[in-house]
Amino acid sequence: MDGLSIVVRAVHFSAVLLLFGEFSFLMGVAGPALRETAAATKHERRELHRRLLQVTSWSLVTAIASGVLWLLVQTVSMSGLPLASTLNRETLGTVLNDTVFGRVAEIRLGLAIALGAMLFSGRHRMDGRGWLILGTCGGLLAGGLLATFAWAGHAAAEQRADRYIHLVADVVHLIAAGAWLGGLPPLLYLLARARQATGPGSFELAVGAARRFSTLGLVSVASLLVTGIANTWYTVASVPALFGTQYGRLLLLKLLLFGVMVTLAAINRLRLTPQLAGALEHARGKLTPPALRWLLCTVMTETVLGLAIVAIVGALGVTIPALHAQPVWPFPYTLRWEAAAESAARHTAVLAAGAGTLLALVLMLVGAGTRRRRIAIIGVTGFGSALAVSAWLLAVPAHPTTYFRSPVRYTAASIARGARLFAQNCVTCHGLYGYGDGPAAASLPVKPANLTEEHLFHHGEGNLFWWLQHGIPGTPMPGFSDQMAEPRMWDVINFLRAQAEAEAAKTIADKVEPWRPIVAPDFTFQIDRHPQESLQQQRGRFTVLLVLYTLPESLARLRALNESGQELDRAGVRIVAVPMNQAAVSREAGMPDVDASILADSNSDLVATYNIFRRNLSVDRLPPAPAHTEFLIDREGYLRARWIFTMAQGPDQIPRLLGQIAVLNHEKPRPPAPESHVH
Repeated sequence: MDGLSIVVRAVHFSAVLLLFGEFSFLMGVAGPALRETAAATKHERRELHRRLLQVTSWSLVTAIASGVLWLLVQTVSMSGLPLASTLNRETLGTVLNDTVFGRVAEIRLGLAIALGAMLFSGRHRMDGRGWLILGTCGGLLAGGLLATFAWAGHAAAEQRADRYIHLVADVVHLIAAGAWLGGLPPLLYLLARARQATGPGSFELAVGAARRFSTLGLVSVASLLVTGIANTWYTVASVPALFGTQYGRLLLLKLLLFGVMVTLAAINRLRLTPQLAGALEHARGKLTPPALRWLLCTVMTETVLGLAIVAIVGALGVTIPALHAQPVWPFPYTLRWEAAAESAARHTAVLAAGAGTLLALVLMLVGAGTRRRRIAIIGVTGFGSALAVSAWLLAVPAHPTTYFRSPVRYTAASIARGARLFAQNCVTCHGLYGYGDGPAAASLPVKPANLTEEHLFHHGEGNLFWWLQHGIPGTPMPGFSDQMAEPRMWDVINFLRAQAEAEAAKTIADKVEPWRPIVAPDFTFQIDRHPQESLQQQRGRFTVLLVLYTLPESLARLRALNESGQELDRAGVRIVAVPMNQAAVSREAGMPDVDASILADSNSDLVATYNIFRRNLSVDRLPPAPAHTEFLIDREGYLRARWIFTMAQGPDQIPRLLGQIAVLNHEKPRPPAPESHVH
């Protein structure tokens, strides 16, 4: 079904592109060229009119037929039913009325019918006024038909402001592509007529059309470049995704073909079109100059390449955008800035190579501006050499999973699962807390890594995933692909991330520190009989005070928080109090004077995960688990302060807590904490 969908989309897109291209060529190229061509005859105008009606009529019929077939293919894809089962009023009605694709298909059909009526009514109007009405109305309707493709693509899936930005970029991209690619066949027609004709009229018309189309193509290419960058940002966003996903590789092929087309267009504009104009001045169309033959060949090649690009666009429409796919890196090496920090000599060499790149770029620009070929060649050679040296200095070994992103969210449940797996498989070498001091560490030929150090994640979570799967050559680190499923490996990586975050959080105390990117693991909680909630749902709404308590030690503190509830509410604080043991707590009998709206059900994963964050500067390794701990989590999801109580403490600590919350409330808003681990 995907293959059929690609073919149908490509045919439909080609037909609509040609429709819009014919009208834009009429208004922007052929019409003005006819008015400027003294030798043009009524016969040439009539032939252009006849061809325009013929091509647009067949293109419209093809667009309608392929559009109906596209609707059927999409209905089969959405319903999951065989084609025969989808050909009924109920299924088609649901798709047409209840989906964005269906509503856009209805709009597209209405535009096509209006365009057909306009073509029928204007089939005999060949005067200047008739051409103006035909070109303007036809161009607007065909442009609207072409623009609707934006709502059938990936842009329609964006949210909020990104949706409108992406849709506008898509619409401009489509219009520019229609003007350029759709205008190539009529230009090819005029050039072919000029080569076969004996009179000067066709030749002069072809020269004028080629000159004007060159300007139209320049504007279209500039628009395609700008909007293409915007679209790539929304669908790809990174170099690894460009090379490591099916969508990215299709886009690279499209860019390669586009680059060839731009090169041919530049040759046409800078060399062949001026040569053709010169031949017109000297021969007045009596001879067929070589420039015309070459121009015919290049335009024909551009047309074929344009069709190939349309086929690729059809494939891109049914391919998962690279932004939402795991990039499988195809090369044995990649480039990382961290490689420059390995030694002072390498860092200096990278800086020197960067300076050489800038100098070579200046030489290239100077050589091009002054038309000194030798300087330009030196600049190009130096630029390539400097880039090659920079790449060699920054190259590090890579694996297929190097740029993988964790599909398992950074949550307390995942971290707790990872902790259990770590205890089963890794403690012998890396130690209970990941410091590399396990029972077998002393006897190993290579000392196990300290997994609590922040630089661990400078390697990237994709490399950590590869090492968990396959081990590390030259070290005792084995692979665990036979013992763990892939999701469980990501759980272990989340646990390692929590260990590293907790080590970085050792300095956090009862005072809000300057912001650091220490992400609070997400967790779920349920209070009384209300629906289950998560920490992530509080982002942008509340500062969260997570209270891990034990009875009866924590009773005084809970009462104090309860008594200060109104002040905390006004400060935008949400209290989530979780018992530190699994024993059921009778709120009525054990804490009759504590509001149940702050007391959450027990959650062993949450408690185990946040107990990892009890590291501090005064105790080596991990101190004993306290009876009561509180964490202050800001509105963006970052851990900002921590209170570890060794005994019940109550009202005397509330003013200090409110003071620290006031500090948070006066900070400038920041982007929310990322889901993946980023450095």
